[in-house]
Amino acid sequence: MPRMRYLFIVFFFLPVLAFSQVSNQALFLELDDAIAKKDDYESIRRQEIQDLKNNISAISEENHLELFTEFQQLHEALFTLDFEEAMNSSLGMLEQAKHLEDPELIAQARIKISSTLLAAGIFSETKDTLRTIDSKQLDQKTQSEYFFIFSRLYIDMADYYQQAIYYDSFRDLGVSYLDSAVTTVDRNSSHYYSYKGLKNIRLGEFDEAVKNYDLLFDNYTLKGRQYAIDASTYSYALEQVGRTDEAMAWLIRAAIMDIKLANKENFALIKLADILYQQGEIKLSSKYLNVTLDDATKYGALQRKFQISQLRPIIETEKLNIAEKQKSLFQQYAIAVTVLSLVVLVSLAVLFFQYKKLKAAKDQINERNIKLREVNLIKEEYIGFFFNTNSDYIDQMELFRQKIDNKITQNKVHEIRPILNSFNVKNDREKMYQTFDQAFLKIFPDFISKYNLLFEPEHQVQLEDSNTLNTELRIYALVRLGIHSTDKIAHILNYSVNTINTYKTRVKNKSKIPNEDFEKEIKKIQFT
Repeated sequence: MPRMRYLFIVFFFLPVLAFSQVSNQALFLELDDAIAKKDDYESIRRQEIQDLKNNISAISEENHLELFTEFQQLHEALFTLDFEEAMNSSLGMLEQAKHLEDPELIAQARIKISSTLLAAGIFSETKDTLRTIDSKQLDQKTQSEYFFIFSRLYIDMADYYQQAIYYDSFRDLGVSYLDSAVTTVDRNSSHYYSYKGLKNIRLGEFDEAVKNYDLLFDNYTLKGRQYAIDASTYSYALEQVGRTDEAMAWLIRAAIMDIKLANKENFALIKLADILYQQGEIKLSSKYLNVTLDDATKYGALQRKFQISQLRPIIETEKLNIAEKQKSLFQQYAIAVTVLSLVVLVSLAVLFFQYKKLKAAKDQINERNIKLREVNLIKEEYIGFFFNTNSDYIDQMELFRQKIDNKITQNKVHEIRPILNSFNVKNDREKMYQTFDQAFLKIFPDFISKYNLLFEPEHQVQLEDSNTLNTELRIYALVRLGIHSTDKIAHILNYSVNTINTYKTRVKNKSKIPNEDFEKEIKKIQFT
């Protein structure tokens, strides 16, 4: 499934290989400057967030409407920066709205919860939350936003799953909800042209899409995240009608805006990295992809991490191949120089010190042969490492890659083996599981207690650490997140399919629930 998602990204901009980077050189320089200042932008954003938190602390607990407004502003600041905090702020909105007993504000809060879950690629919970909203009771603006989030959900699901059995139905649902969003949105607002343009793209009406985005950018001054989203989508429409230079320019602008906003869901930069890879700009592509991987990891965007995990090994392998070719070329030059040196040495040896020069030449050849054998051994280790590393944890490769790259640059290939030996997959896997457990239990804090209700007391799970799941709970945590494939669960948890099936059977046999209904009950466990 993730592989299909990667193919979508590749072919999304495949014809742009003829793009002229020279014409967009100034924008590339601006993008590199923004990346260099990335930490500064995030610090500014964090300070704004802290100011909002201070405002909330200063408001009386009884002033629910003002607290709702402040939590809403806080959510806007945290959205796509920090998933957990964004979720907490949206839940804060919901709590204040419930105190006010205001259906409109409750719906607005749930829409914010849904948009946060969707940004992290958690489709099932997004859908569940949206379905708790009665759209008929909403005002026009909120109703339009509700329809748009629902359309985004199905469009993202269509793009993620790709298989025809899912893609067509999800795409049609997405377009249907998008049509409802266009119908209800204020025609004098920028969102009207944004929604229409996106609808045109999904229907393959690219000329009409370009017209709508032209109207959007000509008549409205877009700011912030909305600018980044529309610029990225506009780029795709321009590419489809053959305006490739303009498409590249808008894509770079979108990526720059994402970075300045400290937006961790920087899809524009992912697409830009893929285009550069197709053009053979491997080093620059890898640089941009590393930025997106760091952002996706910090935010916890599962969908983006899957996309990057499919693209990054290909780029890193290509970088390794280029490095190997450069080393091979260097070796050829070294051999050529050696041969020439030998000719000179033989000539000098005949005239002066034939025996000593000949012996020195042989010593040099032996030394070079030893180095060549070392280089070949290291080459085998590189290739073996890259093809056996689990792509789901590709974020660990960045530090590893930098160390390898430094050693190659410094021609210290003999120091690479200690680096290889320092890579502890088991520890990294355990850290990944701990991170998963903590993130999952933040979303489902009552999961363990509700899970235990499915069993008699003597079969209930007792954990020493309430923040850590055991293998049994982790399997069904993945099921709760919508991962039903035994093959995928086995891959994620590093077990065989038979082992996973054994765990499932053993758990179901101990449960009070019929085996065929057990996983349905797991899916009913709600987040708080």
